[in-house]
Amino acid sequence: MAWADRIIGSLIILACIPFWFLADRFPELAGNFPKTVVVTIAGLSALMVGRSFVGPEIDVGTGRLEARAFALPLLVAIASVLAVLAMAFVGYFPAMIALCIGLFFPLAGNRRLLYAVAVISSLAFIYVVFVLLLGVPLESSPFFGR
Repeated sequence: MAWADRIIGSLIILACIPFWFLADRFPELAGNFPKTVVVTIAGLSALMVGRSFVGPEIDVGTGRLEARAFALPLLVAIASVLAVLAMAFVGYFPAMIALCIGLFFPLAGNRRLLYAVAVISSLAFIYVVFVLLLGVPLESSPFFGR
């Protein structure tokens, strides 16, 4: 699993670079939200990569690279890309709610209440900080208007 964390984490960090430059195209303060998200994602990915080098290996196996280890990270990456593409049509909050619902069973495991609380509090925090305080138009979309 350490190799999967290293490869997937590195790919996510590399994918953050064009998103940073894409956020420069937004007018005025509107680019602050995507840049904050990109830095957060890159930081968490760097933490994942760094953690894969520290401590004992939890998954004791043959030492071979198994395709099974890539299934869940690949599912999350594909779902996230689809959610980002959907944001252009339905807006940020509907796309993120759909992403979180779609990833509920694969990611929540036995901690479903914790997952739900984390998702709801994160979306509420994003709404208060970026929509109400900074005025970023996250709820506008061509599909829903506004």
